[in-house]
Amino acid sequence: MSRSARMGFGVIPLTETPSTLFGADNRASITIGPQRYGHVWKITRITVSTTSVVNTQMRMHLNTESPTAFLDGSYSGNSDTNDTSITLQSLDKLIFVWTGGDIGASAQVGLYGTVETA
Repeated sequence: MSRSARMGFGVIPLTETPSTLFGADNRASITIGPQRYGHVWKITRITVSTTSVVNTQMRMHLNTESPTAFLDGSYSGNSDTNDTSITLQSLDKLIFVWTGGDIGASAQVGLYGTVETA
């Protein structure tokens, strides 16, 4: 057994698919990032989708919802995929915000890649 395996170091697949509902303000948001200290997420693909009948827009921010923290977005928040390269350290968060959706419709994001454990 290698030293890194004995000490708990490694790389494991990242598959996170949280969802939420659109509120009365026609917005939905999901905040997600590494849950454990020492974990690093290496995201290689992001998918977004909704069950909204009307088309939505989605914006992705790093750590805070502000214009200066804007990373990417989609004019087709109902169904879109982005091959990307984003690294999140412990305490980093991605914030996904959809606008223009039907009240009660669901919004989902999929994050795929690897988690490096320390």
